[in-house]
Amino acid sequence: MEERNFNMDSLVSINFEGLSNVASKLMDVFFGENSAFALKKNQKKLALETYNKSVLESNLHDFVKAACISNGEKTLKEFSNQCDIAYLATQMLSDDAHPEKLDEGWIASFKDKAGRIYSDDLKLLWARVLSGECENAGSIPLLLLDILCKMDVESAKDFSALSRVSVKIGDSCAPIIIQDKLDDYKKWGISFDSLVNMRAIGLIEMDFGFATGYTVTSTELPNKITYFENEYCFSHNMSTFVGNVIYTKCGKELCNVLEVEEIEGFWSGYCLPLFRSHDKEKR
Repeated sequence: MEERNFNMDSLVSINFEGLSNVASKLMDVFFGENSAFALKKNQKKLALETYNKSVLESNLHDFVKAACISNGEKTLKEFSNQCDIAYLATQMLSDDAHPEKLDEGWIASFKDKAGRIYSDDLKLLWARVLSGECENAGSIPLLLLDILCKMDVESAKDFSALSRVSVKIGDSCAPIIIQDKLDDYKKWGISFDSLVNMRAIGLIEMDFGFATGYTVTSTELPNKITYFENEYCFSHNMSTFVGNVIYTKCGKELCNVLEVEEIEGFWSGYCLPLFRSHDKEKR
């Protein structure tokens, strides 16, 4: 899978004319008539200084002036965060994206929450979600935005690690977590504690102990499972046993929009033995 790097330093000065047509549409949908101003990141300091000066020179009471300056700084920071995320999303869009199909209510909720995201790492995650919604309007539930607000950098890294051990099953996806080999997953950044945390915020369900695990049912045969360029097909079985962890709807949609690196040896050492054993049992 192609890896693309997104540098936050590139947001200091953005050329609006250099944006693609689909990227310009996203900025217009996201910011409306303010889209051009949203791209002028290098004027942030000047904008705050100008605003503060106008407030200080006004006839307002000193207490009101202090409140206006404080709120002004907060509003500008939140707007700046929204700009960062929206611009990062423009770099991730394909030519087939349709930002104009974004629901107004969804955009309003996204902007409100995105304004409070200050971490560069989390901004990248939010940008992935925004670009994913542009590619497939209606695919990202509002509940996922609430979940993203609960995630810190550590939980985002935990979920990214889980996505690296996930396979595609038709239009769905699932992590391959095998209870008996759970200690092996630590080398990939996955532990029982990290799984518990992901369950707590609503991204996965777990089935350990004496439980039987989870299966994902395909809608057609052959039932094809893919892991990057690797593929396995069940010719007689529409259900796939995936182990002891399953994504919730929100977890599945978040996994679908992430770009992660393949783990060398994971397919041959963990996925294939599991699928072949399950396929043999069902024949």
